[in-house]
Amino acid sequence: MRVLIIEPRLEHRGRGNLTTTRRWAEGLTARGIDVVTAASQNAEELEGQSFDLVHAHHAGRSGPAGLRLARRHRMPLVVSSGGTDIRGPRAFTPEVKDVLRHADLVISPFNSDAECIAGALGAPIPFAVVPRGIPAGAAPTPPEDPRADRWLFSGGLRDVKDPLLAVRIAEAARRAGFDVALDLYGPAIDESLLPVLENTLASSPDRYRGEAPPDTMSDIYESHDLLINSSLSEGASNSILEAWRSGLVVLARRVPGNIEMLSGAPSEIAFLFDEGNLLDPPMRAWLAAAARNRRANARRAWEHVRTHHSEKLEIDALLTGYRRATSRGRSESGPRGA
Repeated sequence: MRVLIIEPRLEHRGRGNLTTTRRWAEGLTARGIDVVTAASQNAEELEGQSFDLVHAHHAGRSGPAGLRLARRHRMPLVVSSGGTDIRGPRAFTPEVKDVLRHADLVISPFNSDAECIAGALGAPIPFAVVPRGIPAGAAPTPPEDPRADRWLFSGGLRDVKDPLLAVRIAEAARRAGFDVALDLYGPAIDESLLPVLENTLASSPDRYRGEAPPDTMSDIYESHDLLINSSLSEGASNSILEAWRSGLVVLARRVPGNIEMLSGAPSEIAFLFDEGNLLDPPMRAWLAAAARNRRANARRAWEHVRTHHSEKLEIDALLTGYRRATSRGRSESGPRGA
């Protein structure tokens, strides 16, 4: 099988969608699949090449290019949701709806997305769940000695990630008596946020560390104890999986995507918060227990990834979806919905 994976426009190499597509390409190649990747703006350059299937990741950013190629050459089209294409203020644009209606298969990490998409289109769609996966690596062994908790925010500086809320949570934790410091890593995608963040951190123990080289991120995760995901809108966060793999517990905003990711995890390693109830008694109790049980929670987090979010499960499901799409043929049933 020869597959073209169209990646979201490369606005910045720090985007999580690119992390996902590169992991898929590596995993599929290891299974003997001939994979070609292309940025959405460069997909037309592959016009003369032959593929068994086109896979566009993110219906908004890559979907239109994938749909044009699939229509022109009557190739099956698989579309995977990137999160913001079906959630948040820019979800379900007319362009996104057109792509989803014509896809031979839509894939997403969560069953709940099938109902979400069908509701927006006014009709059910061919849909399959492909859970997010990640290589588990070796089990982490964090130190048990008493020390300040090191918290981590990992993501691009942009409004949808809401890094300023992560800072407010760390400040509230210190006021509540917790000995914590927050490190923020990620590219300044929205550069207007950078001076606001730097001003906020001017007299704080928290620090913005900038964008780290990808090959250093594993060490960065392993040197922290807790990940804050403060996103206003989320798909299936790679940073959450990377945190669990490295033995961190996860504190995440209660939004779709995070809800699904954390709902199946042991309560000791996952806590959903609401912005209006920061540091309420349940959250304080969870933070205190997490600080007391670093090593046990690290093992729980790693085991959760190894069991429920393995790379094998992800690639197995992706290949099953590809076979289903190719058996349908190119838009066999035509567009769905009104």
